[in-house]
Amino acid sequence: MKSKQCLPMLQSRFLKSALLLTISLLGAAVSSPAAPATGGKVAVEVNGDKIYVADVDRVLAMIKEREPALQTNSAAAQKSLADMRTSITDNFVVQRLLLQEAARQKITVKADAVDKGYKTYKADYGSDAAFNKAIAAEGKTPADVKKTIQEELVLRELTTRMTADVRVTDADLQAYYEANTHEFKVPEMVRAFQILIAYPENATPEQKQVARTKAEGLLKRAQDKKTDFLQLARENSDDAGTKDLGGDMDFIQRGWFLKAFEDAVFKAPVGLMPKLVETEIGLHIVRIDQKEPERLLTFEEIKDIAELRHNIRQDKVKKRIDDKIEALRKNAKITRY
Repeated sequence: MKSKQCLPMLQSRFLKSALLLTISLLGAAVSSPAAPATGGKVAVEVNGDKIYVADVDRVLAMIKEREPALQTNSAAAQKSLADMRTSITDNFVVQRLLLQEAARQKITVKADAVDKGYKTYKADYGSDAAFNKAIAAEGKTPADVKKTIQEELVLRELTTRMTADVRVTDADLQAYYEANTHEFKVPEMVRAFQILIAYPENATPEQKQVARTKAEGLLKRAQDKKTDFLQLARENSDDAGTKDLGGDMDFIQRGWFLKAFEDAVFKAPVGLMPKLVETEIGLHIVRIDQKEPERLLTFEEIKDIAELRHNIRQDKVKKRIDDKIEALRKNAKITRY
């Protein structure tokens, strides 16, 4: 059921939070279309708009419900809850600042767009009865849900307008590349093929000797230039992951396999290794077809990677929004109680 996830508000993706552990919960909770408090103790006032303690308490309670570690009276739990309360309150402040900015820009959304979002949200409950029961249990009404959807769409339009001109230039890419060369290092790699003769579980010395005798015989056959190594692997290897591929391990990097295997393979030259490689799982007959040293990708190789451009743009979008939020905050009258 979707009742406590609700519609993820756009602004929650960009708000700062001191608690990474709970940021996703916080974003979902702030965006929950619960009926907002209309009275009681005020937590903070933003340009005359009141944010009530009851709303902050509601979000905090939702987070506590999902995190058993916060349901104790330990000093650590109480410190975390206090920090969360501060973050939740700040998120409400930012939400209100953005909505006020949207109002200043006279941003509105069409009723049919809100209705479409409402129907999509409601459909997740399966039936009208289930939907009404779920929102009533959380003190919500259909109007509350529609209001939150309307605000979501308004904020989406606001952030779209704020960031529509954000572009990623080659200069941006170059700057990112030069500042993050560690991300573009290709590690040393080896293209290897193997035939594994596995030891039985809890193998006795006698069983290990039987495996060695078989492996040595296969190694001798592999050393014959007329032998098809791939076929030999298909017929004899105990490695289920590579057997049907003729023992092809593709390119491997350090840290992927057993250390004894990697130490031997990365030291060996290209060609069939003349000796068996023994590891805790058995004996390996290895053929190395290619070795690639560690290298740094050139700028020309990375500049057209779509995902990289997307990520850099997302960073620029976030900065644009963060800067706007700080400007709104600086010019706002915010009173905390």
